Amino acid sequence: MRYEDIFTSGSTITEPYQTGDSLVCTFQTGDSIYSIDSQTGEKNGVANQLGELTTSFRYQGTVYVGTNSGNAYAIDANTGNKQWSYTEPANRIFVYPPYLNDNIPIFSSNTLYIVDRRTGTEQWQWANTNGGSWFPDNDTVYIGDNNLYAVDATTGAEQWTYEEPLGPIGQIEVVNGTVYVEDDVHVLYAVNATSGTEEWRYDVSNDFLIDGFDEESGILYFVTLPDDSQHDVYAIDMADGSELWAADGSGQAQLRGIVNGASYLTIDGMVLAVDGKTGNIQWTYSKPSADVIFGEDHITNGTVYMDDNSNVYAVDAETGNERWVYTGLSDSGSSYIREVTNETVYVEENVDNSENAYAVDAESGNEQWSVTGSSDASIGTVINGFAYVSLDEIVFKIAPDQDPSWSYTASNEPSAVDVVDGTVYIRDNGTDSDSYLYAVNAETGNEEWNYGILSEFINNVNIKPIITNEGISVNSNGDIIQTGGQATIDISALQVNEIEIEGLWTDWDSLVNKNLDGGTANNNIANDGIFRIEWGSTQGEVTPSIVIAPPQDTYIGGEYVVTVTGTDGTNSDTDEAIIEIA
Repeated sequence: MRYEDIFTSGSTITEPYQTGDSLVCTFQTGDSIYSIDSQTGEKNGVANQLGELTTSFRYQGTVYVGTNSGNAYAIDANTGNKQWSYTEPANRIFVYPPYLNDNIPIFSSNTLYIVDRRTGTEQWQWANTNGGSWFPDNDTVYIGDNNLYAVDATTGAEQWTYEEPLGPIGQIEVVNGTVYVEDDVHVLYAVNATSGTEEWRYDVSNDFLIDGFDEESGILYFVTLPDDSQHDVYAIDMADGSELWAADGSGQAQLRGIVNGASYLTIDGMVLAVDGKTGNIQWTYSKPSADVIFGEDHITNGTVYMDDNSNVYAVDAETGNERWVYTGLSDSGSSYIREVTNETVYVEENVDNSENAYAVDAESGNEQWSVTGSSDASIGTVINGFAYVSLDEIVFKIAPDQDPSWSYTASNEPSAVDVVDGTVYIRDNGTDSDSYLYAVNAETGNEEWNYGILSEFINNVNIKPIITNEGISVNSNGDIIQTGGQATIDISALQVNEIEIEGLWTDWDSLVNKNLDGGTANNNIANDGIFRIEWGSTQGEVTPSIVIAPPQDTYIGGEYVVTVTGTDGTNSDTDEAIIEIA
């Protein structure tokens, strides 16, 4: 986790939470926090005059915020009352969800502070003069500057120091008792997490990023980034650091997914399935263009689903045989697979100044429905086989191969649509004086209530009021940043053992921070725009987050939709986070 300027100032929205019979949605704007009862649409409370907010998150009924003035606050999410304030840092601070024993990490001016989340009492602090990185794992926090330190997470006492890195430490990952570290002079290190002794090192000789782990097969993957026109993928034996194989050359090699011991890659439009241990090519598929893209969650139903901005393809995951090609896209825009279910492949497409949406039968490749034309169509979410689609100001519910069940017209074009416990929540994209949050009955399409957000709330904030206390639930919030800024994606999930964040652009590989909430990272951003967090068992509630930095020269404005999916291995739930570059 790189510190640097992890968050930009501005407004975000915290996670909602369940309290009694009410589902509380907590909004943040300017220097205030607002709470809305989602059963009635009435405001519960507000905390004012906090100062310009840098970060915020919700945990067990409390909203924690950091400010540019160097203060952190804990606020009761239901009433808006301040529970405590922390004023130790002199400069702007950033707060993170608790990672151990209910302690909250706070970062300011290259110093990491650990604070009791219930009382606001400082437990310990660590001065990190180079900014560096940190990674919490069980009872230990691993911190990097020019050295790697293992620090007791409860007391802050140093357990060991590894002084061998040749340059400042960047990425830190911990897997199965080993700390994997990359430094700024292109060396990959494996260090024993208990003793701090070096297990092995690998000289990469180029800029690189640890891209994922196949723990069952004992393989670490990294991608080198020698220049914009070339990416190489390497597979390394996690036991001894020996190179198993490499996909290198003059093209763009990208790791798209790891499934059942096979690695799925693309190299300039060529799709390959490779044996993870040997590097032997199992099959190739060359029909798509160089723009072909897919993620690990698109390898399902024994099929690899992919698109190349012109067509959608389905290929047998074991043999590479083509199953079907869908040619109904406009072939003049950019498209991506929004979601794959057992029955349907959902696709969104941007064409000039409009957006199209498609539903394609996952088995046959036949079109189930499409929404195209000169308007903006977007798939808000897919729940129990129904897609909730927005078209300009209209939201409608539609099942595969059927006409819409109902439609609802908002005052402005929706910016977020989600469903929980029989209610559709819609946030529209209006101006400061004409913006609303709506609650609509998911069965009938009838409005239950609407809340006039007016100038209290920042325009275009992504509101996701969904979390329940039963079954799988996933909520995610995006961010609004300036060009060259860094965006946070906050997640809250119940009853999951894996979370996948999909739709990150592959040149957003500057992952500057992550809070895994006890999970293990599987980073494929540079290859296929996917970041996974995995736990060894189903978790009651987790609140991870990541921070990424879209390149300033490439991304100068617009909205970017990121899909977040949580699963327990059988069931799943999906949400969207929108990153807006203002």
